[in-house]
Amino acid sequence: MNKSEPLVSIVMPVFNGANCIDETIHSVLGQTYDNFELIIVDDASTDNTLDVVDQFKNDKIKVIRSKRNCGAVRATNRGIRAARGEYLAFIDANDRWQPGKLKQQIEFMSENKAAFSFASYVFADKNGRPNGRVVRAPASIDFAKNKVIMTSTVMLNMNGLNRSGVKMEQGDKKWQRMFDETERAYGMHEVMAIRGYDLKVPIWKKVWRRV
Repeated sequence: MNKSEPLVSIVMPVFNGANCIDETIHSVLGQTYDNFELIIVDDASTDNTLDVVDQFKNDKIKVIRSKRNCGAVRATNRGIRAARGEYLAFIDANDRWQPGKLKQQIEFMSENKAAFSFASYVFADKNGRPNGRVVRAPASIDFAKNKVIMTSTVMLNMNGLNRSGVKMEQGDKKWQRMFDETERAYGMHEVMAIRGYDLKVPIWKKVWRRV
């Protein structure tokens, strides 16, 4: 681990994600950027999600277990409160990341002096492979007009932010409430994530060759 690299805290809420979370975790642990912590918040799953998570013997993973189901927003906020990193990222339990996602996004944010960034993503087909339907991130976007930001591509630079004010909320304007109205989100053109599949298909190392 390069300790000169800023720590990235990654928050992953999950409820009954046993059939997909292992591949999501693999996509995080396979990052080319090494200095991160993965905070998994189990929202009182009733399947064997925790058994799957416990198979990963990795010091980067921190698991928070909820005694009752409170929903994805509250689970995410619980993870945010536990985050220690200079950067904060999110990934849903059925999404996947490109291996260079963290490294490229931190470099992008540093170059653009961005407090908030997001990236392009591609939808998955029923087999978990990219189906060619890409949502391309614009160079920047007004929070009030946000229609394209995918949570699993978002990264925040926590420097200068009031950590107590950084929290997830419901609705299209959930990100806007974290910043002044003049702030903008900066988008990366590159595809950094596969959006949403729930089939147990071990393809995370291969799919990026097809995007």
